[in-house]
Amino acid sequence: MHWTDWLSWFTLAVSIVAIFYLGSKTDTERKIGFLLTALARLSGGLVFVYFDLWPLVIGNAIYVVLSARGYANNMNKENTNGFWKYFVKAMGDKAFEEDEKADRVAVLRMFWVLLHIVTCCFIIAAGGRTLGLW
Repeated sequence: MHWTDWLSWFTLAVSIVAIFYLGSKTDTERKIGFLLTALARLSGGLVFVYFDLWPLVIGNAIYVVLSARGYANNMNKENTNGFWKYFVKAMGDKAFEEDEKADRVAVLRMFWVLLHIVTCCFIIAAGGRTLGLW
């Protein structure tokens, strides 16, 4: 196996662990999740650089910055609640009265929307490649 294969598997494993930490109820574990997310994005970025996939490198860099910002906001709780409340409202009606259950539903909705956005980007990229735009 090439080193990029190993690094890709490492990135996947760290990302999965980060997801569990980000879903935690304690601030300490969420901080660990943000740091693991940044580590996964950095290692994935190295693979993208090797294969000359610069749009993905830029996207990963933005994601690393957002993870670091999430880590900082987690340390200062007053900044995260304002954004989260507006974001959840934009995603749709509150699914449950209890905040914990409603937040879980909001995370699932967010994943669904992000999945559609990523799929759309791949469709656009494939269309551009087919048409010879890049």
